[in-house]
Amino acid sequence: MGRNKGVEFLRMCWRYDVTTPTGRRIQSLKIIGVAMIAVLGLLIFVLEDVLQAKKSIDTANDLEKKLELNIHVATLIHNLQIERGLTVLCLGSKGKKDRENVYEKLKKARTKTSDVLQGDQTGWPFDEKTEHEFLRSPQGFLNHLEKHRSKVGGKCENASKEEEQIEFYTNPINLILDWLFASIKSDSQDIYVDLVGYYMFLAGKDKIGIERALGGSFFAKGHFNSSSHLVWFANQSALGKEFLESSRKLMPAINDSLKEKLNTTVQQTIEKKREVIFANKPGEASVLKGEHWFDIMTIYLESLKSVQESAGNSLRERLEDQKGRNKSDLAKRLAFLMFTLLLVPFLVISVYRMTGTIQNYAFKLGQTTLEMQEEKRRADTLLYQMFPHSVAEMLKKKQQVPAEHFKSVTIFFSDIVNFTEMCSMMTPLQVRMENLIFFYVNWHDV
Repeated sequence: MGRNKGVEFLRMCWRYDVTTPTGRRIQSLKIIGVAMIAVLGLLIFVLEDVLQAKKSIDTANDLEKKLELNIHVATLIHNLQIERGLTVLCLGSKGKKDRENVYEKLKKARTKTSDVLQGDQTGWPFDEKTEHEFLRSPQGFLNHLEKHRSKVGGKCENASKEEEQIEFYTNPINLILDWLFASIKSDSQDIYVDLVGYYMFLAGKDKIGIERALGGSFFAKGHFNSSSHLVWFANQSALGKEFLESSRKLMPAINDSLKEKLNTTVQQTIEKKREVIFANKPGEASVLKGEHWFDIMTIYLESLKSVQESAGNSLRERLEDQKGRNKSDLAKRLAFLMFTLLLVPFLVISVYRMTGTIQNYAFKLGQTTLEMQEEKRRADTLLYQMFPHSVAEMLKKKQQVPAEHFKSVTIFFSDIVNFTEMCSMMTPLQVRMENLIFFYVNWHDV
C-alpha cells in the first residue's frame, strides 16, 4: 500500500497540470532543483578547495615541527661526531706522551653531548614503538652512551678497536639520519628538494666526521696498520665531498653559505694532510699531529655546522612564507565559500519569483486563449446556422463563394409584428442572435 502511494506521488510529480496551484508549485520546485544542482556542484568545488588549503597549512605546520626537530637532532649528531672522533684519537693515544690534552677534550665532548640529551626532552624523534630500545627516549640513549663510556674508560684504557668505536657512534647517527630522511617528505616539490639537500648535507658532514676520526688515528699511530683502514678513509672522504656537492646543487642556500663561510686556507691545509694519509707511509707516531689534524678538521666541521644552521634558518623562512601563502589562500577560499552560501537563498528566492511571474503570464495567456477559443466556437455556431456548412467553411477560409443557378426560386417577403418595439428593448447582439435565429428556424418550419 505504501509503495503504491509512493508510485502515485512520483507520477504526480512527473505529470502535473500547470494550470493548478499545485502543478505550478511542483514546476517551481523542479526548476529550483535544477538550479540547485549547479549551486551544489559549485559548493562542493569550493569546499574541496578550502579543505585542500587547510591540508596545506596542516602539512606546513607539521613540516615546520619536523624541521625544528631535525635542527635539534642535527646538533646532537654534531656532538656525537666530535665525541666519536676524540674517542678514536684517544684510543690511538694510549701509552703515548702528550695524551692528557686528548683526555680533557674527550671529557668536555661527552659533557656537551649529555647536555644536549638532557636539555630538551620534548625534541626527540623516536617513540616507544622504535625497534631499537636505546633510542626510545633521550634518557634511554644517554644511559646507552654512559654504559659505553664506562666500558671505554675515562682515558680509553679499556677501549676496543677503532672500528668498533666508530661503529658504535655511527649506528645511532645513521638511524637518526634515516628518520630525518623519512620525515622530510612533503607535497611541496620545491621545499622537498631543499629538504633533501639539507639531508645530503648532514650525511656528507657525518662522512667527514668519520674521516676526521680515522685521520686522527692515522697520525697518532704514524700510519694505518691495515689497507682496509686506508680504503675506509678514502671512501668516507670521497662520499663526504660527493654529498656536500650534491647538497649545494639541491639547495642554493647551502651553496651560498659554503662560499661565504668556508676558509680556503683551512681547506688547503686539509688537502695536504689528506695527501699524506693517502700515501700511508710509515712515520713517527705523534699525538700532537693527531690533535692538529683533529683540530683543523674540527674548524672545518664547525664551519659546516654554521652552514647547517644557516640552511636551517633558510628552510624556516621558506616554510613561514609558504604558510603565509597557504593562509592567504585559505582566507580567500573561505570568503568565496561564504559568498556562495549567502548566494544560495538569494538565488532560490530569485528563481522562485521569476518562475512565479512566468507562470502567471503563462496562466493568463492560457485563460485568454481559452476565451478566444470559446468566442470562436460561438461565432462558428452562428455562422453555421446562418449559412449552409459548405458556404460557411468557404467564408471562414476567405474564399470566394461561387454563385449557384436555380431553375426556380420562391422569394418570401415578410414582416415581424412589433419588430421595432422588440428591437428597442434588446441589445444589437440579442437582436442578431435570438430574433434572426428564431426567424430562420421558423422559416424552415413553414
